Amino acid sequence: MPAKRSLPLLTLEPPPQNLEPLKAKALEVWKGLPADRQATTMVAVDREMWIFVGTPAEYQVKQVIETSGYSIENDLRSDWNWEMLMTGVEREQYHIELAIICKWFVSRVEKWIAGLEVT
Repeated sequence: MPAKRSLPLLTLEPPPQNLEPLKAKALEVWKGLPADRQATTMVAVDREMWIFVGTPAEYQVKQVIETSGYSIENDLRSDWNWEMLMTGVEREQYHIELAIICKWFVSRVEKWIAGLEVT
């Protein structure tokens, strides 16, 4: 049985292998650059599960820009009151669906913390 992870950790050593594919690819490309190019190239990534465990030390550099929240979608949602564009019915339906999505997300995080594969 995989070891349980505790929260919060400052970094993961080694970094988790289940990074979102696009995030992993972006970081791989950036790490593959020659040192002089790496120093002058920025890469932007979603924080994703790092929000729970911290950013691995190798990515705690000014060239790696992370979202404030889990993803850019969450950052956009928190930076602007876009709900004002919804009708009352739309807002009500949105909050119903948000509650469902949050329950699903919690189940994924609990699996991940338990060391299980999250798909």
